[in-house]
Amino acid sequence: MNILQQVPRNALVWIIVCQLALVAPHAGRLPVWVLAVYVIAILWRLQVHRGRWSFPGRWVKVALTVSSFIGVYASYGSLIGLEPTVALLLTAFALKLIELSQRKDAYVLLFLGYFICITEFLFSQDLLITLYSLFNVTLVTTALVALHRPGEHQFNRGTIRLAGTMLLQAM
Repeated sequence: MNILQQVPRNALVWIIVCQLALVAPHAGRLPVWVLAVYVIAILWRLQVHRGRWSFPGRWVKVALTVSSFIGVYASYGSLIGLEPTVALLLTAFALKLIELSQRKDAYVLLFLGYFICITEFLFSQDLLITLYSLFNVTLVTTALVALHRPGEHQFNRGTIRLAGTMLLQAM
C-alpha cells in the first residue's frame, strides 16, 4: 500500500480517543455487549497496527454485521425506533475501526463521528451535553487534522492546538 494512503499512527490514536469520547454519553443507554464490541474493536485494531493480527476477511465482517443486527434486535425487540437505531449506528461505528486500513476509511469513520456527535441531542439538550459535544467536535477535528499530517507518527498535542485554532477561527 502507498505510504500516503496509510493512516498515520498519530491519527490512529486520535481516532481511538474520539471514538471512546463519542460513545461515552451513550454508554448508559446501550447494552453492555455494544461497549464490549468497542473494546474488542480497539484491541483488534491495535493488534493489526502492531502487525500481530490481520484485517478481518469478508466473511468475518459479514458475521460481525449480522451478529450486530441480531444483537440489537435481541436487546430492544425491534430494529425500528430511536434507541435501536442509535445502538446499531454506534455498533457500526465501532466495527468500522477494525477495517480501517486506508485514509478513505478514516474519512468515513471521522465524518460518521460528526454525525454520532449530533445523535446525543436526540436524547438530551442540556448545556453540559452541548459543551461535551463541542469537545467531541474538537476531538474529531483533531483526528482529521492528524490524518492530513502523514509525516507525524508520534502522538502530540500540537495537533489538538491546530484543530482548536481552526474551530475558533470558524466560529
